[in-house]
Amino acid sequence: SVSAMQDKYKALSWKKDFFSKLVMAVYMNYTRNQEQMTPAMQRLRAAIAEHWPDGKPSKAFSEAFRARSLPLMKYTNILSFNWRSIALFVAILAKMPWLYFAFELVVLNILLVYMVLRHERICRTLTKAIENDTF
Repeated sequence: SVSAMQDKYKALSWKKDFFSKLVMAVYMNYTRNQEQMTPAMQRLRAAIAEHWPDGKPSKAFSEAFRARSLPLMKYTNILSFNWRSIALFVAILAKMPWLYFAFELVVLNILLVYMVLRHERICRTLTKAIENDTF
């Protein structure tokens, strides 16, 4: 979380630790964006930390989270480097490089939005279950 990184960031000096502080600043910005895009997941993380202070969720919770998240893994694999490489290769062979950009901008972004929305729904469901003491 950004809050966990802030102390480390403040401890670094621009004079002595320029590269480390620069990397930390970029990573904090990336993390902040991730947190803003996934509010339900952030609430779930907070509920887990509150319900299981030792950091070890119950087996029932872990299995429920895994069962709900597992179907999204096939889409995560599509967003990986391999499919991007294949799309680029096909677009180059077809002598239509614009196809790669269309794939990247249209197909992969639609898939990303779908995955985020679906994962946020999973997180909301599991947060409610934790709050209702189901696990």
